Amino acid sequence: MDETPPAEIRAYLSRWPDTYPADRLRAEWLKVLAQRGEWAAVESEAANLQVEDADSRCWVIGARWARADAAALEAARAYFFEPRDLPEGCVTPIQVLFDSGKLSSRHVWERFRLLMDAGQTNAARRALGWLPTPEAPPPATLHTALTAPARLLAHPPEAKQRASQEMLLLALTRVAAKEPQDAANSLQGRLAERFSAADRAYAWSRIAVEGARKHSPASITWFERGGETALNEEQLAWKVRAALRAGNWPMVMSAIDAMPVSAHNEAAWSYWYARGLAAQGKMDGARAYWLRIAGRPEFYGILASEELGQRVGVPAYAAPPTAEELSRMRAVPGLARTFELLRLNLRLEGVREWAHTLRNRDDRDLL
Repeated sequence: MDETPPAEIRAYLSRWPDTYPADRLRAEWLKVLAQRGEWAAVESEAANLQVEDADSRCWVIGARWARADAAALEAARAYFFEPRDLPEGCVTPIQVLFDSGKLSSRHVWERFRLLMDAGQTNAARRALGWLPTPEAPPPATLHTALTAPARLLAHPPEAKQRASQEMLLLALTRVAAKEPQDAANSLQGRLAERFSAADRAYAWSRIAVEGARKHSPASITWFERGGETALNEEQLAWKVRAALRAGNWPMVMSAIDAMPVSAHNEAAWSYWYARGLAAQGKMDGARAYWLRIAGRPEFYGILASEELGQRVGVPAYAAPPTAEELSRMRAVPGLARTFELLRLNLRLEGVREWAHTLRNRDDRDLL
């Protein structure tokens, strides 16, 4: 890519528009253009990407920062709080935010917790690189927290600076992943005084999530001790499940309320939220939630229909594809490439071509 003349790349992109290889070529070329500092070209080519990803969006953020677009800093800041490795294009704007004091060590620890919650251990380790050296945990302590957490809890570091506290919290969550009750016992013992009220609540909420995964009845008590500590969507789902097993409808509803707005449209959570309303005698509200999903040909749609007294039947079959429709789809170049790749036993490439070609197609095309 570094040695290919730009005219040759542009010729390929022009000759093969709307193809999967061209789109991936353009995404890779963005990186080369950014490394060369050709920011106008980065923005121009990014506008033609068919499938965006975080890396390409971050290269555009870098281009915006290069032309002194101050709003690019806030866009980069949002990526700092996503549970994934930081895309390369956002590194420079993020460094500017640290240099200007708009990000600090407190935010690094927030990112560290976010990544650990998402199971992104290596990315979490890299996040600690943003800390000033005196504030970073000793590598040996971090290693012990990750690999022998019970040992760290039994012999906690004497220092009470932020790094030590975070390593103890990490150790508690690692112990909880294997045996939540052991972590709860540690937190109820002499370790409790080591933490602020907010950190204790954080620890209880993470122990509760692990307890919910193991169907521990104690997880309800642990969630209550966690109070209003923020949980991600997956953790909230486990909180709902634990509350359902315990018949704790107020907790079911509060956990669903705390989920992102997009999750509220999912049939499962609409159904259970309605059950919570019904358990409190709020039948009008319950029916409103069931009506949102009744009639859908899926498990919770069927349950909602039954709750409303509606008859449940098998959905009608779609009309078979016509000869004209089949002929039209056979003529789609991407599908022809798909089947040729599969014939050559290039299954991975064929599946990628298939997915790229069928994106944004309507139901008749998919059928």
